[in-house]
Amino acid sequence: MFPILAPKARRPSEIEEQQQSDNASKSLPNETTSSAAERYFQAPELPKLRAIVFAEFDNDIGRVLRFQIPCQVFDKQRFESISSAIIPSEEMRDRMITVNMFENKIIGYPIGMKDKRYPREILIFNMCFVISRQVECDWVYEPLVQKCAEYLVELEKERSFISEEKLRLPVLMREIFLGLNNKGECFYTVTERTTIYLKLFSNSRGVEPPLVSPFSVPIFTRIPPPTSQSQLERMDVLSQKICPQIDGIRCVKDIACVVRIDTDLVARCIRNLCFYGCIRLLPMFLYFNCYVPTKKIRYFIESPGIVERCQRFSILDSNAPITRPSDIFRLYLGLKHGATLHNWFLLMSPRQLNIDERKLIQFGVYHGFIRKLDIYPVALHEDGTKIAAACTGEYSLDDLALRYVCSPVELHRKLSLNGNFQFIFR
Repeated sequence: MFPILAPKARRPSEIEEQQQSDNASKSLPNETTSSAAERYFQAPELPKLRAIVFAEFDNDIGRVLRFQIPCQVFDKQRFESISSAIIPSEEMRDRMITVNMFENKIIGYPIGMKDKRYPREILIFNMCFVISRQVECDWVYEPLVQKCAEYLVELEKERSFISEEKLRLPVLMREIFLGLNNKGECFYTVTERTTIYLKLFSNSRGVEPPLVSPFSVPIFTRIPPPTSQSQLERMDVLSQKICPQIDGIRCVKDIACVVRIDTDLVARCIRNLCFYGCIRLLPMFLYFNCYVPTKKIRYFIESPGIVERCQRFSILDSNAPITRPSDIFRLYLGLKHGATLHNWFLLMSPRQLNIDERKLIQFGVYHGFIRKLDIYPVALHEDGTKIAAACTGEYSLDDLALRYVCSPVELHRKLSLNGNFQFIFR
């Protein structure tokens, strides 16, 4: 939360540089669970695993199937017919794959770890779950397969688990197989520092979770947020480090810097949390953003419960009088196309109404009362630079920031100072 202003208020640009954390903005008030549940379908009975298999690329004999738990499901001939899909070429690694073969469906997440200490400077492996080909809800296993791959990557970095201790893998695979089939979950301590936590959810949405940009801002969907010691102890090692840093202000890249973990790993963990409905992703709060009300805004003033939650969530000073619903509604209606949040802040003066503008915007975006317009830079003249050639109005500022590996704030500042660019909001 921003500090309460002295009589002379600071400019939004000054406030934005500080971006102070506030525990109260770690999660937003949730809607009734029944309305959310109605959007989910009734999932069928969870399918049982037929086997878990581990394959890798051997530098002497090529692709090889090392372990099969609990029994052999693939002979040498069958494996050779699909080995190029289980241990694929580089462009197919680090992503989910599903292979249908005879009566089986094989779900894997092939990994390629590059390091000079390996022969050929790369370690390639894939732990796959095998289920019946007739199963339609195979998606319930996809996040677990990806999570297992991430665990193995961390174990390899920690103690060369795959390259030097692979004989321990069958025990690990058996624990996962028995745990998921018998109880729908697995908790297994591999080392003093790493415990594997896996759990099947029958009420998952059955759709792909959203892609996570380095500049997406995660926010918890429940109050209080799951950051107590007892709750963290039940999470996997990545979530234990990441969840305490989710404050509704930091973007994924900032969280990765704080916990000193690769941004891609943090994004994968957050995507997994999105899959289970623990968090939502919001756009980064910036004063040059432009927001507009949606058709849902009429439900805001008609829902006393929502209004009350908004009042509690966006209040600036809890000791001062609470803001009237009509004033909050007026602030939302003041957001207009073509006017940046900075212009809105100067015109509407939300802090004089005891409103924290950051939280007000977060609440509105979360509940769909307002939406952020994407910014599309357009070059007025071709000046021979790559950035001018890319700014045709086709790509948003966020897309360009990802392409040029910089933050949207930095890119917007540079384009604004250049003078050759205009910005379209849509």
